[in-house]
Amino acid sequence: MEGAWYSTRKETTRAGSDAPCPHSSWWTARSPGLAIGFFILIIGSPCAPGTAYGCTNVLVDARATVDGSTYVTYSCDGGVFAAIGVELAAEHGEGAWIGLLEEPEWGSVAEPPTRSVIASIPQVANTYRYIDVLAGPMFSHVGGTNEHGVCIAETTLVGARPELANDLGWLAPFSVQAERSLMTLALQRARTAREAVLLIGDLAETYGYHSPFPVDGEQLAIGDADEVWSMEIFGPGPDWFP
Repeated sequence: MEGAWYSTRKETTRAGSDAPCPHSSWWTARSPGLAIGFFILIIGSPCAPGTAYGCTNVLVDARATVDGSTYVTYSCDGGVFAAIGVELAAEHGEGAWIGLLEEPEWGSVAEPPTRSVIASIPQVANTYRYIDVLAGPMFSHVGGTNEHGVCIAETTLVGARPELANDLGWLAPFSVQAERSLMTLALQRARTAREAVLLIGDLAETYGYHSPFPVDGEQLAIGDADEVWSMEIFGPGPDWFP
């Protein structure tokens, strides 16, 4: 059985339905080129009871803007911590492998002193430079923008069907380890949004999809200078195993 179920659809305009939380981090990326603005908004008051904690994405296709730009925006709602880093392009050589580490429990405030290697996947010979967005109590890798203008953000699809849950997959939409994050792997390897969609789907099917929130799926907002995509991905159910 394939390691994930996912669907994609090209967007002209799309806005998430979750109400924004007053305590949030927010960034937006604008193409073409690398005319990118990142905005981190941290407001001291926590979310009020009953406020949605899911993130919000807004995608705007080039056909929906006056100047032909595309936009991918990302609001990390729910009282998260956020940071931005820059990871340089790297050469890894032929035959390199990535050791995947076990993921700490979501909500942990400190990384455990040791984490076991659960599996290994092949590394590519070259990875691209990218802006890395980190969020959550352990600063998980939750997307960003690479040197080719590929932008990736996410929002968790809360309340997905529990029968799709599977905790055996090796790769997650976001992770404390960059190389376990499907979004980060795509930023490191993809030159276009369409290439990123295909890459994420192939990786999830090959190595299995594991959500930090077991019964939930993930919507990935993926864009470049020419088009934007909304990609929805869910677990394969309990019958899949590595």
